[in-house]
Amino acid sequence: MRKLLGALGWLLLREERTWARAIIAELYAVPPGLGRVRFALSGAVALLRIAGDRALSRWLNDPAALAAAAGCGLLIGWIDVVSESRWPLRILLIGCCGGLGVVRPRTALVGGAVAGLAISLMGRLAGSAGPYAFDAGDAWWPVLPAIALSAVAAWIARRIAAFRSRRAE
Repeated sequence: MRKLLGALGWLLLREERTWARAIIAELYAVPPGLGRVRFALSGAVALLRIAGDRALSRWLNDPAALAAAAGCGLLIGWIDVVSESRWPLRILLIGCCGGLGVVRPRTALVGGAVAGLAISLMGRLAGSAGPYAFDAGDAWWPVLPAIALSAVAAWIARRIAAFRSRRAE
């Protein structure tokens, strides 16, 4: 149990690892038996919750952009399911994820992942990835290109912003 709590402590930021050390120190103050097991499990849940809260606050720092990415992804997924070609998916994926990366570069990676997963989810919910898909796994292919497109667009947007700021000086 001590090793589990110690391993979970590494999920926390350096300043917050004292929480894991405190739980481990208190673990031996609890009498052996079921009470100690319950204390260790509740401590593990607390450490996971702290780590999860920190991760979500870093990743979801722009909920409007992520909601827009999910909405665009669902719309693109629906258009992909009802169309008979991959071209609408390709064009809309470039527009949505590229635009997301340019407009919100801080959330580009997570936004691209959300958009790609929403496209895939729509295909899975519809029960079909389109008449051109070779197998059910083809519905998941937009995830990585969506992330890559958002990342490239965010990189380009940052380069343009840096160039403009150097020119303004």
